[in-house]
Amino acid sequence: MRASFPRQAGEPASLRPPSGAAGMRFGLRAALRILKIQPLRTLLAMLGVFLGALLLVGITHVLGAISLSMEAQARSLGSHIATITPERPSFSRREDVRFVSGTESAGDAALAGQDDRYAPLDPAATLTPDDLEVVMTEIPYFTAGVPFIVSEGWISHGGEASGCTIMGVTPDYPGLHAITPAHGRFFDDEEERLASLVCVLGDALARRIFGDPAAALDAHVRIHRSAVRVLGIMAPRGADSGGANMDEVVFVPVRTAMQRFSTQDHVSGLFLEMRSREAIPVLSRSIEALLRQRHRLTRDARNDFSMSFAGQVDEMVTNATELMTTLGLIGAGISFFVGSLGIFSIMILMVHARKTEIGIRRAVGAPKRLILLQFLFEAGLMAGAGGALGVVAALALTQAVAALGLLPGYLNIPLAVGVCLLSLICGLLAGGYPAWKAARLEVLAALRE
Repeated sequence: MRASFPRQAGEPASLRPPSGAAGMRFGLRAALRILKIQPLRTLLAMLGVFLGALLLVGITHVLGAISLSMEAQARSLGSHIATITPERPSFSRREDVRFVSGTESAGDAALAGQDDRYAPLDPAATLTPDDLEVVMTEIPYFTAGVPFIVSEGWISHGGEASGCTIMGVTPDYPGLHAITPAHGRFFDDEEERLASLVCVLGDALARRIFGDPAAALDAHVRIHRSAVRVLGIMAPRGADSGGANMDEVVFVPVRTAMQRFSTQDHVSGLFLEMRSREAIPVLSRSIEALLRQRHRLTRDARNDFSMSFAGQVDEMVTNATELMTTLGLIGAGISFFVGSLGIFSIMILMVHARKTEIGIRRAVGAPKRLILLQFLFEAGLMAGAGGALGVVAALALTQAVAALGLLPGYLNIPLAVGVCLLSLICGLLAGGYPAWKAARLEVLAALRE
């Protein structure tokens, strides 16, 4: 190592110790040389920070992907949907309605009874599609709305028949609930406008009637003695937030349900997609005031409608996400602390092992500032490199998991950059005391050792 001597009277300026930017470059080059000379210690020091960055970025990205998956599941359960229904949605079944098991042959007697329906008992015909249009116009905080009609009836094909739930909706329903058909397609706006005799079957219902869901595509089933073409089969969904099994539902255009399967101008309820759940109290008051005015209710009259916001689903998702995030951050924080402690310990050992080198450099004129910078650079380089490698490894693993379809894709670039900077800062802090100790080392004591 070439020495830089303090300038004496008559000596050229080139022998002065480097300062400023030159001193920084000198310290950086010296730090790199030392790290190359001692690769084992360098790797051990980097390992702790590498694991800390790997865990922090990996856990955060996995939690982010899980949160996306849970949010999608919550959306399918209706966590972002406000539901408005009539105040008295009670139903009773006619006594002459007969059910036929999906595994039994329907027979002529069963098919003759397939026109029987569930009739509303004291129906509250208070909600109409016009109410939805007014709410969407007057309260722009909603992004989408779907009127729906729910009734019970029969579906049959060939010799098989079964009781089912018939749900009339608009083409916006799949997007509102974050669901898609597994086979075929959902009906479109034109089919809705024309009240076409088309339908989409729930997965369990299609399997019971047809065996293979794909075999139901373009087939014609009979609903209330009408031949209805099957456009698609929904993906398995299970129960919604209200406990209804959505795999047993037949979806038809709402106009078809209103005009073909019944003669009514009112609906069973309204689905409204909210931009955010934060304004639910304000939205509830706004909807109540608007609908009371439209329905011309007096001050003392009860509401002829009710509202629900699926708060339990949203609360469940939020609590689960917060718990996983807290546990993940605690684990990553402990890993980073252990990594910083490892760098601190190794830097202390390196200062002790290099006392002679430090003493010689100080004896030939190296200022304390250069000694301090060199050790800080060593600590910063080890931590920064370990953190960067940990970030790259974590991103590669999480993207591989996403590519396999195990979790949704999630990428947080600001977090990755922040973890690299955090690694560098931890290294500088961990190396601060050893660097200060090396810079203040007494020359004679170091040379004696």
